[in-house]
Amino acid sequence: MKIKFKIGLVSLLAAGLIFVIFVPPSPAWGKITNSRKVDSITVTAQKREENPQDIPISMDAFSSIQIEDAGVTKMTELTRFSPNLFSTPSMENNSIVIRGVSTLNAALNPAAGIFVNDISYPLNRMQNPDLMDIERIEILRGPQGTLYGKNTESGAINIVTRQPDNDLKRRVYGEYGFYDSTNGNIPLYRAGGSISGPIQKDTLFMGLAFQAKKSDGYMKNIHNNNDKAAKTDRKTGQINLRWTPAPEWEVSFIADLSENQEFHGTQRYADGPGQSNPYKINWNGGNDWKEENNNQVIRAGYRATHFDLLSITSRSDYIIDFVNDADFGPFDYQNQDWTFDTLSWSQEIRLSSPKEAKIFQWVAGLYGAADDTRVKAHTPAYASMRDTHMNSDTLAIFGQGTYTLYDRLHLTAGMRYEYQKLKGEQINRFATDPYYDRSDTNKELLPKVSAAFDLTRTIMAYTTIAKGFLSGGYDFHMSTSADDLYFKPEHTTSYEAGLKTCFFKDRLTFNAAVFHLDIEDKQVVEWPVGQPVTSRDVTNAGKASSEGVELDLKIRPWSGFDIFAGFGYTRAQFDDWTIARSKGGTYSYEGNDLPMAPRYTFNAGAQYRLQSGWFVRADLLGTGDYYTDSENTQKIDGYETVNFRIGYEQEDWDIVLWANNAFDKRYIISKANYLGSLVQDGEPRSIGVKLTYRF
Repeated sequence: MKIKFKIGLVSLLAAGLIFVIFVPPSPAWGKITNSRKVDSITVTAQKREENPQDIPISMDAFSSIQIEDAGVTKMTELTRFSPNLFSTPSMENNSIVIRGVSTLNAALNPAAGIFVNDISYPLNRMQNPDLMDIERIEILRGPQGTLYGKNTESGAINIVTRQPDNDLKRRVYGEYGFYDSTNGNIPLYRAGGSISGPIQKDTLFMGLAFQAKKSDGYMKNIHNNNDKAAKTDRKTGQINLRWTPAPEWEVSFIADLSENQEFHGTQRYADGPGQSNPYKINWNGGNDWKEENNNQVIRAGYRATHFDLLSITSRSDYIIDFVNDADFGPFDYQNQDWTFDTLSWSQEIRLSSPKEAKIFQWVAGLYGAADDTRVKAHTPAYASMRDTHMNSDTLAIFGQGTYTLYDRLHLTAGMRYEYQKLKGEQINRFATDPYYDRSDTNKELLPKVSAAFDLTRTIMAYTTIAKGFLSGGYDFHMSTSADDLYFKPEHTTSYEAGLKTCFFKDRLTFNAAVFHLDIEDKQVVEWPVGQPVTSRDVTNAGKASSEGVELDLKIRPWSGFDIFAGFGYTRAQFDDWTIARSKGGTYSYEGNDLPMAPRYTFNAGAQYRLQSGWFVRADLLGTGDYYTDSENTQKIDGYETVNFRIGYEQEDWDIVLWANNAFDKRYIISKANYLGSLVQDGEPRSIGVKLTYRF
């Protein structure tokens, strides 16, 4: 009966899609517009309001409606809808990989920056936030050092939440579903709500939002018969105050808080004495993960006749504390007990040309930041008991301008000078000399130049050269002295060319980009062959590179019906890196793929809304082969999943039935040679229903 129900549900969703595609087009209603044009979004990718089709960058922009239509609730889900974007599958972090440029689990700094309401999320472990009350998300590929600074060497992601205004908006929603795993039907829940509107019309506005997610997860620990091995309990809240005392002034304060408790029992052995079947682990140790994140930002803007002035002051406080089985199996190893605690402050003052500027558009500013991070990394099983304290102070001056000639040629040049002072100190309880420290300073020039030419009113060709860098850092887990505590910054130079086009009266957009990245001083982990696990060293390899292509297509044959697809190909490899073998000789990584760099990613889908209120959507999401290690011995086979959504929408309420991984594709997302083949299963099929009420 259960199997028949699931087959019937998937068949119903598929049949619904086929049916509505061939229903004649109908008048606009609800979320449908009368326009037969592909929807456009205003973004601030270059620190000013623009149409993405006018920006000489390979990028994606998702509106709140698009995110909700796709059923996306967290950052790792959104990455599958953007070409050459990937989220590393790890219980320790979910860092974003753009164009094959990944970072280390042993590093704290991300290669791709994430900014939520202009607040930087400075750690790899912060790169999978829950998405709530979103206005839009902008994904910028390629180095963004000129305007965004350090740790945006592969790209940047801007997440912007909704701003309150004179319209009173109230919404509540609830979602119930279940994971269809081999451990049975495991319930999952999500509920939330938001309210925004005026406190004093035209002057003072406030918004509130809240969301909670809960599930026992789809994993079971067969060692102690615990069916909550991957339990999750996540809560997020936000307050947004906006004040416009005069037409030229706007001040806002945004504060958000999240508290999460999770059990990360997701990694199992596929062979050996600790072996277990898919969606089952065999742990005899600890499994607990607690996370708190609270952020505040104050934005104060003033619009003068000839310029705009903006001040952004932000604070971010993040703590994560977890205990887990150090061997991920039934072996006699002690738990590992880790804590990450980081406090970040930043201040940016920005001047820019007014919106009305046409021939010359410019932005310039000053930036300062201070980061204080403490890491407790205690893994007694590997004689590793380290407490590390790291400070980073950053100062920068930047500017970028675009000059337009003959109404068609747009020339852009920008430069950022960034000064960074770092200090790290460590107490290593197993070292002969337990205390050591290391300081460094970095001075970076980050230029950018680009030229864009409007071939026609709707076709633009561009080329861009830009530099970015990934900050140096400290090995908080395996260093043994001041000599190997610190590793140097990593640098990227990007060459990109592309086309941005609109055809058939803006009913079709097609964008294409080709790129090549040169990476210097690639940050890597050296594991000398034949040496114990504790002998690794975080250091800098010689050179690496990445090259590929991105394609993006959107079509609106008639109002209410959308077809979309994206494809990305990346060849990211080491060009120069040689290490010494423990038994003599050397080993060269030249030609090996960079870890966590899928050869291709793609998405394809269709969505149709009827005037009656019905809508249906289907998405095919694909990820190509990739390796999880630099030696390229641990290969993950590519996989594809299918999502379906069908629903009914009215002015005040809507109901949506959904299925993710609808055909229950079994696949692996992570693999490591540890005490056997340690793997992590991809999520099984999940099915659910969401009800939203607006009042």
